[in-house]
Amino acid sequence: MLSEETRNKILKPIKLNKIIKDNYDFIFLFIFLFSLILGTYYLTQTYNQALWFDEADYLNFGKYVAFGSPEWGLGSVRPPLFPIISALFFKIGLGEIGLRILMLLFYLSNVLLIYLIGKELLNKKAGIVASIVTAVFWSHLFFSFRMLVDVPVLTFWLLTTYLFVYGYINNKSRLAVKLILPVLFIGFLFKYLNAVLGIIILLYLLITERLNFIKNKGLQLSVLITAIMTIPFFLFQYFYYKNPIAFLTTSLGDRTTLGKTFTDFLILNIQQLTPMVSYTFVIILIIGLVRLFEIFLGLDLIIKNKNTELSKKFFLFLWLIISLIFISKIGFGYYIEERYSFMLFAAMFLIIGIGLDWLYEIIKKHNKVLSLIIITLIIIFGAYQNLSKADNLIKDKAESFKQVKQAGQFLESHLEHNQGYLSPATSAEIQYHSNRKNFGSDIKNYLNDTKVKYVVLSGFNQMPEGYTKFIQENQKIFNPVAVYYIDKEQKQPIVIIFEIIRN
Repeated sequence: MLSEETRNKILKPIKLNKIIKDNYDFIFLFIFLFSLILGTYYLTQTYNQALWFDEADYLNFGKYVAFGSPEWGLGSVRPPLFPIISALFFKIGLGEIGLRILMLLFYLSNVLLIYLIGKELLNKKAGIVASIVTAVFWSHLFFSFRMLVDVPVLTFWLLTTYLFVYGYINNKSRLAVKLILPVLFIGFLFKYLNAVLGIIILLYLLITERLNFIKNKGLQLSVLITAIMTIPFFLFQYFYYKNPIAFLTTSLGDRTTLGKTFTDFLILNIQQLTPMVSYTFVIILIIGLVRLFEIFLGLDLIIKNKNTELSKKFFLFLWLIISLIFISKIGFGYYIEERYSFMLFAAMFLIIGIGLDWLYEIIKKHNKVLSLIIITLIIIFGAYQNLSKADNLIKDKAESFKQVKQAGQFLESHLEHNQGYLSPATSAEIQYHSNRKNFGSDIKNYLNDTKVKYVVLSGFNQMPEGYTKFIQENQKIFNPVAVYYIDKEQKQPIVIIFEIIRN
């Protein structure tokens, strides 16, 4: 380890000596720089990739808000903040590349925040481990280069958690306490899932303080500020959807259980999500859980709020359990998609930090050098497993739906701003890349509308039978002008653009 004098010599020229206070902070500095290099590299590999449906759905509305066309609506299940931010980026000229850089900043923020939380909730060693796992976790890395809300909402989840632990539990900042709920609400505007953190915090306060927390003036002000912030949101819900709680009815309605019980979903989530961090880290996670569950030996001290260290671990336990219960109860369809569970993974990463710290201390009693070697090898091996998976996935998916983007670019160059096309499938993606209005799939109704110049067939989604059949039966009317293939040999067309031939 570096001495304080040596460390200051290195850091003073770049004015970091007052921020980096010890060797743990110094190690984290290198983790952050590694994350910056890693993130920048993958940004260069993905900045031009085609958008997926969810991405295009958000950004189409952003373009519509920014420029007034082409028209696009925002479903009530979609929180409004990310589309509004995208509208601002489009309006001031930063556009898609600016949004991609913003996503990189969210990724880096998560690496920083998990370290700060680990430091305040546990210790700096656990924070360092958690930051490494966050930086290399394949899914977190992958979705940091997709313009979706899962990585940004994790940022606000972690920031809210840090403010609560730092400001309220550790009693280090009154300002932090006042910002807890406003920051949580901003995260909620990215993704409604962020409200679960409010439940976790409330439950923690009720168990450890009963109703005494109500007297805290910082929390009172936090509630007041947030209540004022919610007014524009509910007004938007009322005027745009004709229902002030449209987000709630849509988010909680129309969920499928597939004939499974809550217990089935709970077991399924544990079975499928846990191994995703790599089997190397899973072993350490189990060790960390054993260590964490020792809190129950001091449960009476937690309930009486007489042991801050136990209480902080109890908060982590609630974070883990309630997140798991929520994603198991709400269900997300026919398969488990890990990006919906980033808040659960964050808790797991901190528990991995507990496990690795405990393992280090055990081995250290016998041989300090050996303990450092073993811990380092475990981290390297777990990181390699995640990075290799991330690298393959990012580079493979960077080429996905490129034919849709190419089709959109063709339409943009061959259509005037007031003209459009028909495309019932991959509709959001094509509209985004074409910047031209998609008039839907009513092919017979628009046949004589001169504003509609092209029709599109896409093999990425199932096309309406009547739409495809009408094109096949009227080949004299529909002339193929652009074909995009899914294979290198160009034998399997996946997107076909037809021009409508009118007399």
